Amino acid sequence: AAHLWSVGAPEENPRGRRENVQTLHSWKDGLALCALIHRHRPDLIDYSKLQKDDALYNLNLAFEIAEKELDIPKMLDPEDFVNTARLDERAVMTYVSCYYHAFAGARKAEMAANRICKILGVNQENENSMADYEKLASELLQWIQRTIPWLENRTSEKTMQAMQQKLEDFRAYRRLHKPPKIQEKCQLEINFNTLQTKLRISNRPAYMPSEGKMVSVSQLKSLG
Repeated sequence: AAHLWSVGAPEENPRGRRENVQTLHSWKDGLALCALIHRHRPDLIDYSKLQKDDALYNLNLAFEIAEKELDIPKMLDPEDFVNTARLDERAVMTYVSCYYHAFAGARKAEMAANRICKILGVNQENENSMADYEKLASELLQWIQRTIPWLENRTSEKTMQAMQQKLEDFRAYRRLHKPPKIQEKCQLEINFNTLQTKLRISNRPAYMPSEGKMVSVSQLKSLG
């Protein structure tokens, strides 16, 4: 797998040139190794400053960065790369395979971290939804508790003007105050059902509101 990874796709560098890594000779100037590092960790190498005719510098740079940043030991000598007419294919491929495992491991770790962050994000979103539901439900229940005594007040007014005022107040309640609260109750039901669906998809336990935080249909019916 490491061999196919290293030879299967030439590395494109920031200067638009493509480093052919399909022959052992292509490793001798160090640019192919630097290109591998730059492709996966562009923060580690300024590829634009590298020169093809400065092979020893390129190789030393790649080896040092690989050892320091990627935990890849220096198994080869840069001077051997430059001075040896025919490189040991097995030794070179063994060294390059270390890059493969380093970058593959980093990729797996990144994917695992992304999955964890996604799970934590979903859980936090669900927690926020629960908190929002209980806050809205609590506010609506408080309004209901304040309103029911007023509606159940059967005290007769002593004057015609007071009776008319009471009738106007009730009409204003039916026209202005009650409809928004009915809408709030409907929205609470939508939020509750949406939250339960999200929890079920995430294989999480169903949400049970805190005691006294569920608005019932009977409570709304008592509002006239």
